[in-house]
Amino acid sequence: MKRLHFSVIMCLLSLTSGLQAQEQAEPGEQLLVFRNTGVVDLLYTNEVDSILTNDSTQIFYAKDTVLVVPITELDSVAVGNRNVREMKPEVHELTDERDLPWLIRVEGNHLYYRLETPQDLLPKVGEKLFYGDRHELLPTGLAVRVTSVTKGTEIDVEVEDVELHEIFDRLFFSGRLSTNSNGKENSSRRAPWNPVTDYIRAHTIPMDNELEIGTIGKFETKGSTEINGDFVVDVFKHYYHAHIRIDTEIGFEYQLRTDDSGEMHVNSPRVYIPLPVVAGVLHPSVYLNLFADLKAEARFDFSMKRKYHYEYDWTRQNGEQHGKMIEPVDGDNNTNDEAKAQLILNGEIFLGAQMGTSLALTGDRVGFRFDVKAGPCLEGKLGLGILSQMRNYQPEYYHEANVELSVKLALQASLFHHEILWLFGDEVENPLYGHDFYIAKRTWNLFPQYQHTNATASARSTSQLEEMQEVVSMATAVDEYVPADLDTGFEIVDELGEVVDSVFVGTITAKPEDTMVAQTFDAEITLPSTIKQENLEGYTMRPIFHYAGYTISAAPVEIRKDVLLQSYSATQTNGAMTFIGNSPFLGTVVKDSTLYQVGLYLPVPLKNNVYQQGKDRRIITGTPIDGYRSGLLIGTWTGKVNGENVTLIFNEGETGEFNKVGFVYELNNPQSGDLVLKFDNGETMVLRLLSVTEVELMLKDKRDKKEGIWSFTR
Repeated sequence: MKRLHFSVIMCLLSLTSGLQAQEQAEPGEQLLVFRNTGVVDLLYTNEVDSILTNDSTQIFYAKDTVLVVPITELDSVAVGNRNVREMKPEVHELTDERDLPWLIRVEGNHLYYRLETPQDLLPKVGEKLFYGDRHELLPTGLAVRVTSVTKGTEIDVEVEDVELHEIFDRLFFSGRLSTNSNGKENSSRRAPWNPVTDYIRAHTIPMDNELEIGTIGKFETKGSTEINGDFVVDVFKHYYHAHIRIDTEIGFEYQLRTDDSGEMHVNSPRVYIPLPVVAGVLHPSVYLNLFADLKAEARFDFSMKRKYHYEYDWTRQNGEQHGKMIEPVDGDNNTNDEAKAQLILNGEIFLGAQMGTSLALTGDRVGFRFDVKAGPCLEGKLGLGILSQMRNYQPEYYHEANVELSVKLALQASLFHHEILWLFGDEVENPLYGHDFYIAKRTWNLFPQYQHTNATASARSTSQLEEMQEVVSMATAVDEYVPADLDTGFEIVDELGEVVDSVFVGTITAKPEDTMVAQTFDAEITLPSTIKQENLEGYTMRPIFHYAGYTISAAPVEIRKDVLLQSYSATQTNGAMTFIGNSPFLGTVVKDSTLYQVGLYLPVPLKNNVYQQGKDRRIITGTPIDGYRSGLLIGTWTGKVNGENVTLIFNEGETGEFNKVGFVYELNNPQSGDLVLKFDNGETMVLRLLSVTEVELMLKDKRDKKEGIWSFTR
């Protein structure tokens, strides 16, 4: 044993030197590691980075994997394939051209031949029959012994199955299968005895398909898939292994219209694509179909394109088999998601493509299947019932107007078998494991998130009228992507909630997410002559927009008085201000070391009764929550809310507690300076941050129409 280990180590050291020199081993040459347990590990020299040896293990560092082999299991290492195939002399190997034309049908363990079958082709009692390819009558090949031959109107040949080691004197195979939709192929060195022409047949595997979902819509897919597999077949050690890698690029187009939130599951017929038989004994195949799993009220058109990669291992040894999934990684999937219309979604929708691979041995009734459902999974809470209640702003509903989009991979491995030989009778499937993966999660805000909304009332005269007019000037900005073009405007609401006047002024344009969204809107509304700016107490202004046939109201703001809304800009050089205003100064002059500038005037009021009208009277404006302020929030705060002692905790990771009730929170949502608290019990609260320091926190509940301030201390 010591001598064996020494020789193996010397072989590995020699191989390592060759890898480092990049001259000794042919790129892509097989590296086979044989273990005394019967396991054979297949690597490729151009994918092996290094090989290390210590007292107890041999470690192979290869592309995307590390193989650790205990020295006590190591039998030998070989470079180059060791493929060999020798059939026992008493075996009759059936061929498509010579034998199968005489075969009429297969029923259970009976083969029926034509009565006129030539005597030299007719199976004999005790003879072994083997067929290692695919045929419509023998979809998984044939490995049997003839038990009886009976002549009648047909020739009935009764058979019983045998193990593959009873067919072959020697059979070992290792190699790579690669096929893609472009008709290209890449395989390891072809063994001359392989019955498949050129070892591997290049297959076109398109993903183009369409699925009708009853009367509510349809979706289409377009794309392609590529499959790579490394296979090892060692019949006399009863060892079979496959490592399958599948890369799919697929696009989806959805059109759905349903007001019913009932559950529905739809599948298109499966399309089976047989892959080349490996070594004449291992039969892989691929199947494709579309599916739709939905339980939602939905109206939308949606498209997306994404690349998926997943892989798994299958091993069968001494009659026992198992599969192992390699967890997908959320990497660069070249995603392109785009909603093309206004979305209404209340529930969950999971639509996409299902693809599976199955593996079975020649003549075996038992096989292994691995399948994956891949596609976008959309979840939302915006239904028609909520839309109908959004004419008046409700922050908890406004916050629910989003769709969570993720890529879902539903994976399942299972064993399947048939009660009788070959693929006849009902199939029985026994799941081994299943798991759902969610990657590339993101949230779409369906309603625009208005930022920096302002309104001011003032009196002005016009050249046409000698009297003063009361006007309200309004402005707002939209900084985030929305998935639909929406008409937007403003409206003034009195203290009873009645709309005084409204105006639509522009369109919020849906843009790709990699485009910076910065859209501003402004308007001016002339007030009725009965309303003067001094009696605007209780009036508010809010942005509005049209969504799916409804008028939706956003968060209101109070109307300021006698404050001119004027943008300004400033530049500095070496700390000196050069101009201020919404355009550069028209001229400058220096006299007696004093700089005089001529240009636009930016008024700054010295006093404004709106900002201070008695004790605790103030304009409730939010403080934008930047990184500094969000850091100050973290910690435990105590105070009183409506006379009740309250403990408020903000944790890192956007979780917290409100009097021991857990919540998750978001910053600057739905407007700058707002916090959305989403409680574990399903309730939602929107707070406006007024100020925060190391020791004091001031908040206001936006649902509270009064002007009570929540004050907390650490």
